[in-house]
Amino acid sequence: MGYGLWTSKNMKAAFISQYRAGLKMLIEVIDKCTDRVWEEDSSGAAYWRTVSHALFYTGFYLSQSVDTFIPWENHSTDYNQL
Repeated sequence: MGYGLWTSKNMKAAFISQYRAGLKMLIEVIDKCTDRVWEEDSSGAAYWRTVSHALFYTGFYLSQSVDTFIPWENHSTDYNQL
């Protein structure tokens, strides 16, 4: 039973492409976000906090291991939690 086009190399390229596309969209919504929306916290998670969460875990999941992961130097403890 073969996997057709889903070789390891193709899957890796697809994952890279999707990560890049997702991060590009994140940059676009950050750029378009108003200051009022950025700071709004009525839902319990301000927009900036959701963005911080997404970027923290992007870096975390792209690191080689938990032990080699290095958070951003200005990361605040527990800000990755929503």
